[in-house]
Amino acid sequence: MEEIELLRDLRLQALKDAPGEFGDSFEEAEKRPLDYWSAMAASLTGQSAQRMFISEINGKSMGSVFALGHAEDRNAGRLGGMWVDATARGKSARRSPQDLQPPSANPSHTRRTPACPGTTLPEP
Repeated sequence: MEEIELLRDLRLQALKDAPGEFGDSFEEAEKRPLDYWSAMAASLTGQSAQRMFISEINGKSMGSVFALGHAEDRNAGRLGGMWVDATARGKSARRSPQDLQPPSANPSHTRRTPACPGTTLPEP
């Protein structure tokens, strides 16, 4: 239940702070029943190719980002729904992207995915 409340709280904060940026409105999301948030939390766990990462500063949740796996290519995906609390913006987490990968992640089996269909990215 704690995770569901955290998911809801972070999403509502993001919608209130940045109206129109997430394809949803604060007013609509605030009215949603607990079942909606429970289903959303369930879609981010287990065998799902979706995850939500939460940034914390001194134990306080300050932002989130969704990692969404590609439906047909398990080595591809994208980030979306990124939000950072206004009081934490511009402060470096001082961590490299490799620190954010799960221990089992193998960088040689991942690749970058363009944000816009039809675009290509140079290899690093």
